[in-house]
Amino acid sequence: MPSSCTTDYVDDVPSIIVGFPNADDAEKWMQPFYEQVGGPFCDAANRHGREARIYLTIGAGEAQRARRYSCEFGKWGDWFETGPANAPASERASASEPAPASEPAAPVETIAEAVRACNAVQADRSIPVSCSTRYVNGLPSMIVGFGTRADVDTYLQQIAGQIAGPFCDAANRLGRRASLYVTVAESRARHFDCARQEWGEWFELPGQEESAPTLIPG
Repeated sequence: MPSSCTTDYVDDVPSIIVGFPNADDAEKWMQPFYEQVGGPFCDAANRHGREARIYLTIGAGEAQRARRYSCEFGKWGDWFETGPANAPASERASASEPAPASEPAAPVETIAEAVRACNAVQADRSIPVSCSTRYVNGLPSMIVGFGTRADVDTYLQQIAGQIAGPFCDAANRLGRRASLYVTVAESRARHFDCARQEWGEWFELPGQEESAPTLIPG
C-alpha cells in the first residue's frame, strides 16, 4: 500500500494521519485502509465516548491537501490546503501534549450513539423532522429541522427526550461543549447551549440561495 500512516494528537484529539502520493492511490487504497485500520480506530473511540479523527492527505509539500473525517459524526469535512498560510488552525495536524493515561468510563449514551439516532430520524420519511450533525464554530452540534411551528409542538418533546437530550447529556458527561440548533421552515433558528442548558433568541436564517454551512456556520 503506497501510503504513510502516523498517529498523533491534533487539537488535543487522538488522530490517525494517512497520506497518499496522489488521488489515484487514495481512491484505490482508502477503503482497505479504513476497513483494517481506520474503522476499528473509530469504533474503539466511539465505544468509549471519545472524540477521534482521521486525516487524509494527498500529495506533498506546498501542493499537499487534506481532509478530516470525524469518527463521531461519520462525516468528511471539506478539503483544505496544508500549508501554514492556508490551513485553518483547527485543521492543522500539529502535535500537542499526550492525553492522560487513564480514561473515563464509557457513558451509557455517547455522542456517536446520539448521532446514529439522529441519522435514523433523518432517514425516516414518515415524520416531518430532519436531523443532521456537524461542527458549528468548532463545536459538535446537532441541527433539528421542523417544517412548521405545529410540527415543533408535536415532535419537539419526543426529539428532545430521545435524541437531542442524550446528545447534550453525553457531551456534558465528557466535559465537552456542544450545541443544539432548532430550525423552523428553514427560515428561523434557535440555539441551545448544552453546557449552560440555555436557549438563545430566535434569529432569521439567510435566503435559500445561501448554502447550509453558511446558514449555520460549520
